[in-house]
Amino acid sequence: MHEPELIKKLLHLDKEQNAEMVTARTNMTGIVKMLHDPGSQMMDMLIYALKQGKICIVDVSQMRYTCFDPIRPYSPKKI
Repeated sequence: MHEPELIKKLLHLDKEQNAEMVTARTNMTGIVKMLHDPGSQMMDMLIYALKQGKICIVDVSQMRYTCFDPIRPYSPKKI
């Protein structure tokens, strides 16, 4: 199975929903890149909290890659 078909299957999209598939892939790619950015503190904070035995939830639905500015780093919400 090719990547576009796999993404459509995972998202329960119809075969014709190419625009939706591309949008979902682009959004997730940006978020994953942001999370793994060496300048981001998100992964460091997550690993630190996990080592302390805390349960961590990262709600990627609240993260928008397009609003990230390298000059203004993202500050995750603390619960």
